[in-house]
Amino acid sequence: MKRPLLLASLLLAVLAAGRAQCPNFTDLTGPGVTCMYGVYLSPMMNTGLVPGRHTVITQQGMDPYTGYQLPMLPPGESAVVKLGNDLGDSQGESIDYQFVVDPDHPILTIKYAVVLKNFGFMGSGCPMFSIYLLDNSGYGGLSIYPCGKYYFSTSLWMESNYQVSGSVTWLPWTTMSIDLSQYAGQQVKARFCTYDGYYNYEAFGYAYITATCMSDHLTVVDCDGQYVTLAAPEGFAHYQWSNGSTSSTSTYSLQEDLDIYCHVSSSPGIGCEHTYDYQSIESLNLTAGSTWYDTICQGDSYNAHGFQLLSQNETGTFTYTSVSLNASDCQSGALNTLHLTVQLRNIHYYDAVCEGEDYDQYGFHYTNLPAGSFTDSLPNEVPPECSPAYKYLHLTVIPSTSASFELFGDTFVCDGQLNTYIMNHAGPLTDYEWHIPEGVSNYSSSYGPLVDLYFTQDAPNPVVISVTGTNACGAYTLEKTVWHTPAYYFSYEDTVCSGNTYAGHGIQTPIIDSVGLFYLSQHYTTINGCDSDVMVRLMVYPSPEVTTLAQPEEICSEENTILLAVGEYGAIVPHSPQLVVPGDIVCTDSTIVKPADWPVPGKTAKAVVYFVDTTGEHGWAVNLHDQGSFPWGNTYLPESSGLSSTIMEPEFALDGKLNTQKLRLYGDAASFPAVWSVDFDHGWYLPAIGQLMLIFYELSTINETLSLVSGDPFTPSPTYEPMASWYYHYWSSTPQQFSQPGSNLPCNPWAFDVFNYMDSSGLPGVALRVRSIIDF
Repeated sequence: MKRPLLLASLLLAVLAAGRAQCPNFTDLTGPGVTCMYGVYLSPMMNTGLVPGRHTVITQQGMDPYTGYQLPMLPPGESAVVKLGNDLGDSQGESIDYQFVVDPDHPILTIKYAVVLKNFGFMGSGCPMFSIYLLDNSGYGGLSIYPCGKYYFSTSLWMESNYQVSGSVTWLPWTTMSIDLSQYAGQQVKARFCTYDGYYNYEAFGYAYITATCMSDHLTVVDCDGQYVTLAAPEGFAHYQWSNGSTSSTSTYSLQEDLDIYCHVSSSPGIGCEHTYDYQSIESLNLTAGSTWYDTICQGDSYNAHGFQLLSQNETGTFTYTSVSLNASDCQSGALNTLHLTVQLRNIHYYDAVCEGEDYDQYGFHYTNLPAGSFTDSLPNEVPPECSPAYKYLHLTVIPSTSASFELFGDTFVCDGQLNTYIMNHAGPLTDYEWHIPEGVSNYSSSYGPLVDLYFTQDAPNPVVISVTGTNACGAYTLEKTVWHTPAYYFSYEDTVCSGNTYAGHGIQTPIIDSVGLFYLSQHYTTINGCDSDVMVRLMVYPSPEVTTLAQPEEICSEENTILLAVGEYGAIVPHSPQLVVPGDIVCTDSTIVKPADWPVPGKTAKAVVYFVDTTGEHGWAVNLHDQGSFPWGNTYLPESSGLSSTIMEPEFALDGKLNTQKLRLYGDAASFPAVWSVDFDHGWYLPAIGQLMLIFYELSTINETLSLVSGDPFTPSPTYEPMASWYYHYWSSTPQQFSQPGSNLPCNPWAFDVFNYMDSSGLPGVALRVRSIIDF
């Protein structure tokens, strides 16, 4: 085997050996052991040992949820830890074991059994057990990947080792080994977590665990003078011996030219490999044996002195070793050494020039080169024993920046839509510089060959966009002229009595039996293919049911009487037109000003009306400015908060003031920054979901007034790239149950908020803005 010298690493391992220790995995109060508990999504929320959630088992018994088939103690163990319990309630538990990896015992061998009850629901939110191997920076840092993450959930119930008993999925005692030799002398952390079911509070998950640190040497199981049987450390997912055996042990004949090694790997097996050979036999005592020096040519194999080497493609001198075992005990022998020099045969050169240039290097000569890539070869001067030999040139000719340029994209576009423009070139460019005029927004995540442009009515017409592309051979600029056509958005107000149809502004409805505020819309397309949307804010009033009553009931001919009209809604006389409508301006002195009358001397705007109740005088108004933005998905509410609800309950859907008050009572600014960013003491609060919806319906009207009073209009932002879409992302005060897309964890708990009113995808990392509202 090839033996690179790693003196620095070996010295580090020796120095650290005195500090290395393997923790007692069943001592929950021992050094380096931290018990934690919390909820499903965060089992590390609180620190502390909780009886019944962190339990040491020292007496044998059979687990009842497995039909009494799973022993609580595995063979050979007198104690294990039971992490979690059968109480459900969306709990989560965790234990951290922090220790320094012992260079002599760097194999962490874990024994575990898992019990998961899920009531038949196999989707997200199911119970789970996980194992993490972390470096010293902790869970937020660099985990030992990919050999440091393991998940066991009910979604894996079809795998061969899992057992099913009714609604319980359980994993019998399993042994798993993880090689930590590359971290010898360094501090690592082993983390075990259990999760109950999230959606169903009666679901639960718990695990039995223990672990130990093992030597990373082969051991001699049997040696009789003719054969030797060796064993690799137990618990690896895959074994591959040099003689083809795939079990944890293998037998070799001592009469052969021995080439003993075993290649092992942990699950999932990518980057988790380790190889044991002669020199990794436990307690092996080696003395110096024979030493040989030899030479071959690049690309040749080697078979001499008991060494069998495949084709050697690297040049230089390399050292290989082999061991001749003593047949009497198989634990002593001689270390044989081969110093092998591999002489150069072929050499490869990689180079680049610009189109049209000459090239004269390494014996290769070319003039006026065309764009492209090619490989050429010439004989190479080497010792006779390594002939024939060649030198190869791999040459890239970079296209001129003045050729083969195109700027793709629409010449005629619509306002309010995203349009893609692409700079195409025959070869790669190192830099792109786009020049975008005022009135056009670039929604691309970075400046590259492609941009997504959003045209507004404020852009000049036509718009001239340009891009400069640069590579190693220069720069070139392209321009494109674009004409943009307005998209039309019309907003009207109207009234109708219940029991009637509505026909107006191009919108036709069936009979409307309900009363209240309705928003009707109709989409049209202009002759240029742009949007022309009509929205009607329709107030449906109840049709009075009127009866007449004569007084007195019987009258004589030619006498007078009084007729009284009696109706259920007779007292409701709405203002027509309404005194206050969406888009009106609320001033700091609580007066209302029409946009047509603005500005008014001595008055200062503080909010814009977006909803008016049936009195025609009171409702809700939205702030002129955002109160900041906060990342989505970081704040969660347990059921005990009393705020876990669905958006169908009116209190949470429309009463943002009450929601905001409850949230401020429940948590501080660090827990709920969006809630505490609003000026609640002076009447401002975070809108509920239904209130946000009403803002959206009046968006064009609100934005017109905001521009008039120097406020900040509501503007969309892209959800993510390269998706050609954009949304309005705003916090509400309404709790909502949701699942987090893309998460390895199956489910999230009740969320403090996840509503952005044009997009319900809830993408991680999206920053939701805050815009408070006030009553008037």
